[in-house]
Amino acid sequence: LGESYTKFVVEELRPFIEGKYRTMNGPENTAVMGSSMGGIISFHIAWEHPDIFGMAGCLSPAFLVDDNEIIERVSRFDGPKLSVKFYMDMGTIGLEDEFSPGLKEMAGLLRSMGMIENIDYMIFIDEGAEHDEEAWAKRLDFPLLFFFGE
Repeated sequence: LGESYTKFVVEELRPFIEGKYRTMNGPENTAVMGSSMGGIISFHIAWEHPDIFGMAGCLSPAFLVDDNEIIERVSRFDGPKLSVKFYMDMGTIGLEDEFSPGLKEMAGLLRSMGMIENIDYMIFIDEGAEHDEEAWAKRLDFPLLFFFGE
């Protein structure tokens, strides 16, 4: 249902927020973020809609699920470097350890496309952190600072 969710975020949710609240528009001011599967869909939304979302926060993204679809899609990309900032993080315990190879592979793909770590993308490894809301809450400030500064 990823495409349906993406369509909802792009065509309904974002316009609703921008129509109801005072926001700064444009991809340089618009981020999407999620954890685990939400991290994958956040990456996907920004990857497919860089004209709308200039930043994607991917906390503990499970990139290797769904037969590595998103990794395969990114590896086939041959267009110009996207103007999207990606924040990706991971703990080291349990599922985090299992998902770690996907994060490393995605970081390598971004690097091979000419993206520069700590400028175009950021990786953070949270030693001892698990795959849960408590861990994500403790590091939520990292992507926000990377995207928007102080």
